[in-house]
Amino acid sequence: MPWRDLEILGSSLKVIVVNDEATLRALTKQPYTLAQVRGSVYDFHGIPVLIFDNFKTMHAQIHGKFTFGLDLRKMVRYAKEQRQQEPSFNYTLCRTVGDVKFHCERARQANLIAEDIETRVGIIASIAFSYDFGGALNTFTIPFIDPNRESYRESEDNFSGR
Repeated sequence: MPWRDLEILGSSLKVIVVNDEATLRALTKQPYTLAQVRGSVYDFHGIPVLIFDNFKTMHAQIHGKFTFGLDLRKMVRYAKEQRQQEPSFNYTLCRTVGDVKFHCERARQANLIAEDIETRVGIIASIAFSYDFGGALNTFTIPFIDPNRESYRESEDNFSGR
């Protein structure tokens, strides 16, 4: 459906579901993948836009049915305009060693810390840590592979070269 049709229908739409990367990128104007932002909610002219995983690949995931169930429940809540209180959330893509040190210092004061390692072709692409601090969930990601560059990082002080 062309964007102008969405604008015409805008007054009657209660929620938009996006499950393909082309639409996601057109909407956010960012080079996101569905895997990076699945579960997020964006605003399109006052209409909530829910990001789902691609239906074609969801069935192959071990937790695909569970994740899809969560997404469907969220879609129903938004369609019925029954929003739940979302926790405060902060995300940082670390670009310098100083960014990492800053978050490590704050994480030392946390009650809970979780981590996730992402790999690409058997190589660690990034490591993400989440921790509670200041009444919010804070997540910081340390990238090792920049998909737009051939090298892992430019120097010890700069991870992404940007």
